[in-house]
Amino acid sequence: MCNFNSSEQTREKYRKPKIQILKLKLSILFAYRNREKQRILNSLQSLQNQNENDFEVVFVDYGSNDAFASRIQKVVEGFSFASYHYIAHPGLLWNKSKALNYAASKAKGEFIFVADVDICFDSNAVPPC
Repeated sequence: MCNFNSSEQTREKYRKPKIQILKLKLSILFAYRNREKQRILNSLQSLQNQNENDFEVVFVDYGSNDAFASRIQKVVEGFSFASYHYIAHPGLLWNKSKALNYAASKAKGEFIFVADVDICFDSNAVPPC
């Protein structure tokens, strides 16, 4: 006579381990158009100096002219926690609220914080998990 494990034991033995997808705690959204490079640099550098690093920055440029856009893209892409998106289309009206909605659709964080490029963050601005 064969001795078989119960069906529950068999299922448990061959069950794939659950993969936990790590989700960021915070997504910081910036909507931007034709602002000075230094303001953006200062804000991103203040985020780089955070005591906690469980965050991302979603940076949306909603229609800067080419000279501004290319400079800002280089600055933003220099920070590993930040992503740059250019969403302007000729003949299509874009505004800050549409840009923020777009940024929210790209955000991976559990919480969303809407920021402006004028903000320099305190080193404890991102709370611990």
